[in-house]
Amino acid sequence: MAFLNLKRASLPALFGLVLSICLLVVGTSIEAQARGRKSEKRKPVQFAGKVIAVSDGDTIKVLRDKVPQTVRLTFVDCPEKKQAFGTAAREYTAALCFNRNVQVRELGKDRYNRSLGEVVLPDKRVLNYELVRSGYAWWYEQFAPKAVNYQLAQAEARQQRLGLWRENSPTPPWQFRKLAALSRKNSGTRVFAGKSLAGKKLVAATIQKSNH
Repeated sequence: MAFLNLKRASLPALFGLVLSICLLVVGTSIEAQARGRKSEKRKPVQFAGKVIAVSDGDTIKVLRDKVPQTVRLTFVDCPEKKQAFGTAAREYTAALCFNRNVQVRELGKDRYNRSLGEVVLPDKRVLNYELVRSGYAWWYEQFAPKAVNYQLAQAEARQQRLGLWRENSPTPPWQFRKLAALSRKNSGTRVFAGKSLAGKKLVAATIQKSNH
């Protein structure tokens, strides 16, 4: 009887031990799978194709297996079209790669299904790096903090006052986009307020007319 009571008393402890072991195994398995997915994302995929369009300084279209594929250059951010040197950056990119066969080292996809990667030119130079080195793009520090070669290229271009660095305080494109979005938002608010005010005036005029 005492042995039976001891077995009954140890059941909750035994169940807890088994549950802990199961959770540990499942947790380890999930972590391993996550690491596997993470390593798969980092593994670059290479493809070749002809550049058939240049949208702006850091966005091109490559004919991949006869299908146009938009490629967003990684590690860099060119001035927007409405910014100073935005057009110059696009023309510089076009001069280096348009209508030429390039190699793309794809590092992933963005939310627009664009390929993110480095573009290797026929002479083995990297388009992304050349844009920064020549002063037509910023090193995108926010998304590539460890790209030291791009950081050094930007520092050298800035010291030599190349491209966009001819200006004393050029506005980074990510700040320009943020300010543009804020301006559009404020403009929309003003339009809405104007419509509301016009509506109130119309109601007031109708009431005044009916009273007479």
